[in-house]
Amino acid sequence: MSNIDLETLRATIPNKFRATVTQDTVDLINNLSDDPDYAEILRDNFISYSQVLQEPQMSVKNYIDAIKYCSYKMMGMSNVDSWIKAFPDRYAKLVAKGVDRAGM
Repeated sequence: MSNIDLETLRATIPNKFRATVTQDTVDLINNLSDDPDYAEILRDNFISYSQVLQEPQMSVKNYIDAIKYCSYKMMGMSNVDSWIKAFPDRYAKLVAKGVDRAGM
């Protein structure tokens, strides 16, 4: 899998976000998953659906989280497993509160 570079990423997203994309954003996208197969799918989905960023309430961070969740769902994971993988911090907070998988 080849990583995306800063200029390529800027060229693929809506104009209003191009100036805000930094090398940190590129690194985040290139490191979405430790599994190379998942990482490539997540990166490709980020680029494919980037027009969603035209929505005024959508941030790049929220978009990345949504892409992760949707990508895991498209790979056949359950709603809960996809959510846990896409939002590990939120899941950790629920576990700390005593919520189990059945309650999600």
